[in-house]
Amino acid sequence: MTDVEDYKCESGSYITQITYNDTITKPFACYAYAGFTNNVTFNGHKGDISVPLWSPQHQGIYSTNDGNFEYMECGVLSGGPCDGDAIWDTGLWMATDQNGCGSSTGLKGLKGLYASFEIVGKCASKCTMVSVDFTFSKPLTNKGLAM
Repeated sequence: MTDVEDYKCESGSYITQITYNDTITKPFACYAYAGFTNNVTFNGHKGDISVPLWSPQHQGIYSTNDGNFEYMECGVLSGGPCDGDAIWDTGLWMATDQNGCGSSTGLKGLKGLYASFEIVGKCASKCTMVSVDFTFSKPLTNKGLAM
């Protein structure tokens, strides 16, 4: 799965933009509930200056219902100017085809309905999703990957 996200931060936030671009290797199913601990790096920006946001023990709870996806995550940032700050993010994404999981062709991706980040501490920031592209490498069905 390819996950490309872009967030714009509110006026007065330490961070002005957060981007995320990664290939997700965790399992994903049309119907699931799971918790994970990840080593995650978000790309923070303060104007033209890059501010790495590394959360080595980023914890998340995820659920899917017919491919529709919601999540809550939190962690503590390590290193850089935001060292020790808490980071929270949550989101709600919708299957691009509401019949995808039940069809023979499968679900190909998700579109973001809402997502936000908040950093609490020295780098206090609130950010909301501008765009997202979440694409499966192979379409997903109720029986796993589409053939």
